[in-house]
Amino acid sequence: MLGINDSVNVLRLIEIVEDMGVDATSTGVVLTWITEAFEKGLINKTHTNNITFQWGKADKYGAHLGYLFGARHSHLDSAGYVIDKEAMKKPFTENEITDRIFTEEICRQAILSLVICFFGRGIYTPEVILKCLNLTGFDLDEKGLLKIGKEIYANKYRFKIACGFNLENPILLQRVFETPSSIGILNKEFANKSIKLLKEKIKSLL
Repeated sequence: MLGINDSVNVLRLIEIVEDMGVDATSTGVVLTWITEAFEKGLINKTHTNNITFQWGKADKYGAHLGYLFGARHSHLDSAGYVIDKEAMKKPFTENEITDRIFTEEICRQAILSLVICFFGRGIYTPEVILKCLNLTGFDLDEKGLLKIGKEIYANKYRFKIACGFNLENPILLQRVFETPSSIGILNKEFANKSIKLLKEKIKSLL
């Protein structure tokens, strides 16, 4: 995303990020936003500790990461990127994509609560998880596991809403519909309908 084509510099940046204990993917997203904002004049050197951000310039990032970030970002829970990858072969309807996101997010709440890394989710199937839980004295079936996932998901949303999150006004920035994706330019009508459907599903849990 930063336009750095030299693998040596890419690996050098990753090493710096890993040494700092922050997430490389999220850091790349933040640095990309900063670079574009700098390019468009939304921010300047007074905002970046006198650093000039440029596409493809690895030396403009690595030395200053410590000044910009101090905590690890969380991974998203719904694996939307996996669904997008599948959509490159077979497009989804609004109902199909929201069902997939909603179901995946519920499943992942149970996985996350067990401190299972998402990179291992292909190994830790519901069957494997239930077998492990049964061995430790938890008498659960897949339905019970999903019920726990739903409860966790609902509680997270209750907490977010209590802290000021407004479920009624989700906004996708216009930039989302201007930047080509793996399936081309996104359709705003499709996105808005999907948002409405997903919002209804979340409300059903609260």
